[in-house]
Parts: sequence; structure tokens; C-alpha cells
Amino acid sequence: MQLHYFLNTKPQYRQFVDKADLIWMLPVFWIGFKILVFPGLAAARRYGALPVMGAAAMIGSAALVGCISASSLLVFSSVLCVATTVPSLDDAPDVAP
Repeated sequence: MQLHYFLNTKPQYRQFVDKADLIWMLPVFWIGFKILVFPGLAAARRYGALPVMGAAAMIGSAALVGCISASSLLVFSSVLCVATTVPSLDDAPDVAP
């Protein structure tokens, strides 16, 4: 997911904002990551790591498709936040039952 962020995000944002405004838009990745990591850990404790990782991969893949087809800055930023956040739950530390 971070590879997608590194390679694709800047050109996709350029469709909607000027080059000078990119500095304000690129942190959406990290904002989304910080927001959803803790609920992801709670879900992993409750449902188990494997089901949560599987759901995260499916949601993240669907959100990447949404990034490609976004028609506005608001839609793109929202979908990017989901796309880069949900699979990051795979990086969460192991949780003991």
C-alpha cells in the first residue's frame, strides 16, 4: 500500500490541486493511518487477526479502484484515506487472545 502511495498519489492529486498545494494534501495517508490503527487492533482482538487482515485487504483493494475513478478532490481524499489505512492493519502487532 505504501508503494501505491509513493508512486501514484502525487500524480493523482495533481488532477485536482496545484503543485504548491500538494504539501497540504499528501499527509492524508498518515492521518488515515493514525485514525484507524487503534480500531483495527480492537477488531483483531475481537475477531482474530486473519479475518481482519482478509477484510482489510478486500476493502483496501476496492478503495484503490475508487482512487482511480475519483471525480473530485473530496472523493479522492476520502477513498485514499481508506485505501491506505485499512491494509495497514496487516502491520499491526500480534495480539494475544
